[in-house]
Amino acid sequence: HSHYSPILDNRHLGLNGGIATFTVEVPSDGGYAVNVAYVAVGTRNVSVRVNSGKVQIFEFDSSGEWCFNGGSSTVLPIELDGFSAGTNTITFGVDPTESHPLIEWIYVVGGA
Repeated sequence: HSHYSPILDNRHLGLNGGIATFTVEVPSDGGYAVNVAYVAVGTRNVSVRVNSGKVQIFEFDSSGEWCFNGGSSTVLPIELDGFSAGTNTITFGVDPTESHPLIEWIYVVGGA
């Protein structure tokens, strides 16, 4: 698998309606493995979409405490479909009723 530059940007999705978008470049169409570093107290289901494609739901387990309480992030590897060669937008928090984690960074690992 190829490795791509990580997107380092703390993005708190918040409660009820928050979204976070990341722009990534990939060399070809298809699915890609993406590592997501996040902090969450309690398990959170997060809807994720690439471009305007289908919504995929992922379970983000609790990472322990929030960072302001001394907690640290954990990494969840996910497989995302719907990438096109070139620039793509990954949206976390498509469903406005979800309670979301704090996403610290994402890293496109390679073709799925």
